[in-house]
Amino acid sequence: MEVSACRLAMTGHQPLVIVSAYLACQKTLIKKDLETLFNLGPAVIIAGDLNCKHEQWNCNTTNPNGRKEDAEAIRQDISSVLRRSRLPKPNLTRAEYIALKNIRNKPEITVLRADKGNATVVMDTSDYNSKIQDLLSDESTYKKVKTDPTDKVTKQTIAVMKKHSEIKLRRIRTHTILRQSA
Repeated sequence: MEVSACRLAMTGHQPLVIVSAYLACQKTLIKKDLETLFNLGPAVIIAGDLNCKHEQWNCNTTNPNGRKEDAEAIRQDISSVLRRSRLPKPNLTRAEYIALKNIRNKPEITVLRADKGNATVVMDTSDYNSKIQDLLSDESTYKKVKTDPTDKVTKQTIAVMKKHSEIKLRRIRTHTILRQSA
């Protein structure tokens, strides 16, 4: 199974692990592999192509990975996790939430998250735009580029993530093999 995973750590919340998984058609889905993935954290989302085919899912054929009893067991496991999950408690009262929503709807007021401290910043929009212009006009900090570097940076980021996920996958496999042999 090929896997890439991303762990999101959010202040005030439990970590969330998002997993992209691919299982080649000729490979067998092993329940222990799925259990290993679900044990990566307290909250795990697995998405991808596990090549589980069954006629009840509008597939032309049923393959070994789509056997009804295995697929139903996986579905039940996932349903159980989803039923136990709860949204975090809001940190605003209903009145505060309504007031904040009303402020956000005013174009002359800008409401932003602070860079640090998990706080909210409320500013006059013209003051905000003026501060942004002042920051961006500082040529010792920022320089105007001729071309948009987004594509290049995105490709480099993906390469780093792939390299990291391959290393992490090797660790997961090693951990699984060690745990099985113990």
